[in-house]
Amino acid sequence: MNTTKTGLLALVLLASSAAGAGAGTVTVQNGQVPQKYLSPVFHPTYRIYLRQDAAASWNSMRLLTRAHGTEIYPNGRISAYRTYAQQVDAKRLYGSNAATPGTSNHGWGIAVDLATHGMRSAIDRFGAPLGWAKRWSDASWEWWHLRYTPGKW
Repeated sequence: MNTTKTGLLALVLLASSAAGAGAGTVTVQNGQVPQKYLSPVFHPTYRIYLRQDAAASWNSMRLLTRAHGTEIYPNGRISAYRTYAQQVDAKRLYGSNAATPGTSNHGWGIAVDLATHGMRSAIDRFGAPLGWAKRWSDASWEWWHLRYTPGKW
């Protein structure tokens, strides 16, 4: 099934063994990922989220880039996970430079728009082993846009 066209995705959920639950799947729509499957990532002003595995990777990468002198964070309020309504607003504001609502990787919580070129340089240096690299981005023309791809380096 092509998840981009249907707007559906089956998330594999790795439940905590301490909670006594096993792994399972749940089907969600792009931009409607339940909060319990999202985790926060640092932003100096806003509360911003990514899908749990992407957030864990991003937060690890942030520790690494900070140790080398560069703070990283998404550019603004809708620069990581985007609800469907936020995707509609982004499309209205940015036109062809925004994905059709319901197809954005931001709607799955696996994309980040960066704030500065310095952040992009730090991620270019350290990100690939953690699943973040421009070379597998879905928007090659946008220097600021990165997509998380686990296990692809």
